[in-house]
This record gives sequence, C-alpha cells and structure tokens, in this order.
Amino acid sequence: MKRTFFLFWAFLLTVTELLQAQAPCTTPMPTARFRQKYDMIVSLSSEVQRLNRAKGLAKDEYLSSSQVKELADLFINDYNRLDFVQTAYGHITDKENFYEVYDAFAYLSNAMRLYDFVHSVQQPPPPPPLVVVTEPQFPALNYPDYNNYMGPSSCHPPLAENDFIVIIKEVFNQNSEAARLLIAGQVVQSNCLSTAQVMKTASLLSLENNRLSLVKTAFGHTYDVGNYTSLTQLFTHLPYRNSLMEFINENATPPPPPPPPPCSVNHEELTQVLESINKQSFNSTKVTVAKQIIIAKKCFKTSQIKEILKLFSFEDSKLEMAKFAYDFCTDKQNYFSVNDVFSYSSSVEELAKFVNGKH
Repeated sequence: MKRTFFLFWAFLLTVTELLQAQAPCTTPMPTARFRQKYDMIVSLSSEVQRLNRAKGLAKDEYLSSSQVKELADLFINDYNRLDFVQTAYGHITDKENFYEVYDAFAYLSNAMRLYDFVHSVQQPPPPPPLVVVTEPQFPALNYPDYNNYMGPSSCHPPLAENDFIVIIKEVFNQNSEAARLLIAGQVVQSNCLSTAQVMKTASLLSLENNRLSLVKTAFGHTYDVGNYTSLTQLFTHLPYRNSLMEFINENATPPPPPPPPPCSVNHEELTQVLESINKQSFNSTKVTVAKQIIIAKKCFKTSQIKEILKLFSFEDSKLEMAKFAYDFCTDKQNYFSVNDVFSYSSSVEELAKFVNGKH
C-alpha cells in the first residue's frame, strides 16, 4: 500500500513539473534575488567564471530584457557577451523589449549576429533554393562609365571594382530585405562609389521605396554625381522616378565640405574627456565612450592619450585603446612613451609591432 501511494505521488509531481516546464513564464526573477545573483557573478575573478555562472543562471531562471542587458554589460569580450545573450534569449519574459539588449554590444557586427540569431529562432528556416547563387547578380542596365568623368563630384576617388565586389557580397548574403538595407546603407556611407556601383548596390533591394531611400543616402558619397540620372532605370513606378529627379535637381551642386575643426584638445577639454570616461561604471562602457570621444575630438597629443589609458584597469583594454588612438595622435614620433602605462612587456611588444605595421 505504501509503495503504491509513493508511486502515485511521484507520478503527480512529474506531471506537475512537465506542465510547469511547458507553461510560458511572464514573470522575471524578483529584483532582490536578481541583485544577489548579480553580485555573486560580479565577485568572480575571471571572465570565464562569470560567463559560466551567468549562462547557468539564464538557463535556470526567467529574466527580463533589462536584467539580461545588465548581465551582458559585465563581460569585457564582446563574443562572450553574444554567447551569454543567445543562451538567455529563450528565458526572456519580455521579448518585445529585447531591442534594449543590442545596446550592450561594442561592435555592430556582433549586434548583427544577435539579430540574425533572434530571427532564426523566431522564424522557420526558408526551404533550400533549387539553385545556390554565391555571387551577386546585377540586372542588365545601362551603367555609366566614370572614366574620364569631369563633372561635379561628392568624393574621390571611387572604390576599385574588385574591392566593391568584395564589400557588396556582405549585402548580397543577407537573408532579409531589412538586413540588406541596413548593410547597404553602411556601405554607401563608408565608401566613395561610382554611380554604377550605387546602381548595383540598390539593385540588390527588392522594394523600390528602399531603393529610393538608399540612392538618396548615397548621393553625398558618389564620385560622378553628374551621371546620377541613370539611377532612374532602377524604378518602374513613375512617382519614385519623379521623386529621384526632384532630389537630384535640388542637390545638383553639392555644398562644399565644412572646414575641419581645430586639430587640438586643450586642457579644459581633456579634463572633461577624462571625467566623461571615468564616470562609466563598466570597463566595456568606458572603452566604447573613450572611442566615441576620440573619434569626435580627432586630435590628441601622446601625453593626453596616456592620461586616457591610465583610466583603464585591464591590460587588454589599455592595449586596445592604445592601438585605436594611434591614428588620432598628432605627435606620433613620441608614441613610444605610451609604453609607460603597460604592466607587461608583451603589451609593449604588441603595440610596437602594431605601430611598425602602420609605416
């Protein structure tokens, strides 16, 4: 009798656990308990330990998007951050707020990898194509030749065709229209293209409104803008053609570029820079903010770069920032003095190798 009662009770517990496992949870871990687990992870001495403990927590508990982002910010390595967030995604209670997590990444490429992962989870994979196309295919249009072009130009020189094909494959290999538009926008804004290259890039988009948006963005980054009317071939609908022609007429003569800002950072500005970086709580955020400021200010002396590097506790972050800041240094002949901030000779050697490779 007792054995029968025990087996029946075990059966009820098993059924209950299965039902609980199948029922979606909409309540994240309570704040007080999360803070306790968070502090325990922060106290761990190595990145690997923190990653393993955080992944274990994500597998055992349901978390909110903000809790996942807070844990993701603990990692120095962006790939560890991606590994953790992918593990945690299945137990996030408010996926409608998941966009907040993308802000945790220092590199756009990893944010895009997470984007692809999320959509692969949410959407069933498409059926395999009958014919696998590995190279971009462009429509048979009348592509203008920029050789011997003497008209107005927004930039120069245009990207070499071989380099363009390598870059455009990144757009072609995206699986969705939204992802193609995003990468294509980055391509046209980061390079000087010919009108023919803009046409080929826009042709990889299926929707004509997306094509129109892209070619308008690319206008300020095109070498032979005098040939821009050729882009009307991309549009079958008259309103889009008319919109493009109006845009070209309004922007026929690109405005001169603004004068470059003074290439220096004074004492007061440096003080503000150091305060802005130092008030960040997490090392990864310090790195991101420091890079943003360096790009914005553009010109730093070696002595000023050393002051910035001293704000970082981790040797790899100092080395990463020293490499990044080199291109923005106004007295590169003195850059050897940056070696004073490093604790290990291996860092000095790696920076020297990096600098030598720049010459």
